[in-house]
Amino acid sequence: MKNDFADIVEMTDDEELKSRVRQQIPAVKEKINVLENEQRYDRHRQEAIYEGTLEFLISEQLLRELESGGYQLTSKGFSHLNMVFESGKISDDRRSNIAILKTIFEKSSDTSLQVAASTAVNVITRMIGYG
Repeated sequence: MKNDFADIVEMTDDEELKSRVRQQIPAVKEKINVLENEQRYDRHRQEAIYEGTLEFLISEQLLRELESGGYQLTSKGFSHLNMVFESGKISDDRRSNIAILKTIFEKSSDTSLQVAASTAVNVITRMIGYG
């Protein structure tokens, strides 16, 4: 705004006002230059963090890059959605819906898989409010 104001004052016929503004223009332009440099640095840093995060997630096979230019969550990435970071450790969140279903099927033998599937359907319907 100060820079725009200085440009407007340059168009006035008041020579005294022009003189005062001309004295302040170098300081205003320097402040603007410093702010623009800080913004460029911040934008560059944020872009580097974003790109680094995507590269990490792809290298860990949690995301895959699509031909269309987007990204897709892999099954490995999906399985990590129920993880929590707590007290400096990563662990399963046993309260999540995914964790509940995983627990049901982990404890099921082949012979009781149908029972486990039926139980899972009952659990899901109750969790979403249909049971």
